[in-house]
Amino acid sequence: MRQREPMGIRRLLVWSLSLLACLLMGNVLLASWQQPQVQSQLELRQSELSLQVLQLQDQWASADTDRQNTLAAAESSFRQRVEQLQENSATELLVQTDQLSQAQLELGVIEAVSGNTKTAIATWQNAIATALPDSANQQAAAILIGLWQDPPRLLPDAEPQLRSQLRGWFQTQALEQLYSLQQRSEALASLAQRQNRAAWQALIALLLLNGLPLIGSLLGLVLLGYLGWRRWRKQPFPPLQGWTVPWDSTVVAWVMLPGFILIGQIGLNQLLLPALLAAVGFDSSQLGVSGQAFSILVRYGLMAILVLGLLVWTIQRYRPLPPDWFVLRWRSRWALWGIGGYWVALPIVIGTSLLNQLIWQGRGGSNPLLELVLDTGSRSALFWFWVTAAIAAPLFEEVLFRGFLMASLTRWLPVRGAIALSGLLFALAHLSLSEVLPLFALGCLLGDVYARSRNLLAPMLLHGLWNSGTLISLLLLSQP
Repeated sequence: MRQREPMGIRRLLVWSLSLLACLLMGNVLLASWQQPQVQSQLELRQSELSLQVLQLQDQWASADTDRQNTLAAAESSFRQRVEQLQENSATELLVQTDQLSQAQLELGVIEAVSGNTKTAIATWQNAIATALPDSANQQAAAILIGLWQDPPRLLPDAEPQLRSQLRGWFQTQALEQLYSLQQRSEALASLAQRQNRAAWQALIALLLLNGLPLIGSLLGLVLLGYLGWRRWRKQPFPPLQGWTVPWDSTVVAWVMLPGFILIGQIGLNQLLLPALLAAVGFDSSQLGVSGQAFSILVRYGLMAILVLGLLVWTIQRYRPLPPDWFVLRWRSRWALWGIGGYWVALPIVIGTSLLNQLIWQGRGGSNPLLELVLDTGSRSALFWFWVTAAIAAPLFEEVLFRGFLMASLTRWLPVRGAIALSGLLFALAHLSLSEVLPLFALGCLLGDVYARSRNLLAPMLLHGLWNSGTLISLLLLSQP
């Protein structure tokens, strides 16, 4: 027997809170418009790897034009980063001044190695003007100017300053210039060996970063072609069927908007927990990288427990549920659906991401977890990040967005419409404008896999594989 509709005052309260949740979510999304994407940093890290490989190009007697093209491409990427940070500062966006001065330090090294010494010195002078007075970046810029000016001038403590403020290829180029001026042949030989090892590591990282997605995308395109052929031949394929939904729209709105957005994401993570931590005098910013990674897992786990507890409590009155709700069948082909869905997702989401970059031009914000992973070198931190992204997130988000939301929407929409709307809400819930388009594509694929497999384990596996692949890419790019 169908349950009675909720009373008018209850419905009014739920939809009022839902409107408030939508307004708050919209405000956060609009605020993300002025925030830089992490994608620009990923491109810079990939440019650094390309610069490291220059050492091998020299050994292999690669054409000089290849070397110049690599340097020119890297210079263009770093110049774009500097201009973006300058623009953000001009619009009074809260940007750390050392980010801009650091980018100017690195851009100047590329210009100097390319033979544009005057331009490099001007860039380092801008870094001195940008950096805070007596900051490490300001001192490093002065050291670099001294190394490349004519005649050169060696400042005290040059080597430790360069090791501290520069990384990877930029550090080795600056140290090579320093050792050459100091005529330290043994130090130059040792530096050349380190450069060679770093070059091979960078080459392997580039091959993995570009080769694995390429192979996966080709497999995905082959699988898409096979599925299209089967559909054209009208061979049996799992149909898209809706669910029998015992509750009304008020229940769906209550769980997803006041429950997940207002109470879970905004209330718990942005208001309640920070207030509680401040009340007991705990400053999470003082934690190490591993501590921050573990705290992110704890906060995410608390949110998942709170929201899923609210979901269970809300639908308790509708038990027993129809047998096709929240199905977790281990003895089925869920692994094939998950792995095949991952292959299909690669070309679709990567293509969508490329289009997304043209739309947002480096703006729109990003998941802060990505930047933390990119900057960490701690194995324990990486483990906690992986548990959060590849285990906790797929379990929670697939139960909520596919198991509950998408299935519920089939009461009012065709299955494809429910897949699209749940995918859109899934993308918006990540609260970054720049992530909406690729996450919408991923959310639709997750929904299609669930609708055809009728098993939540399939989209959970796909989701976990996707997040694991992202973390592996960040790990490769985070190597010094």
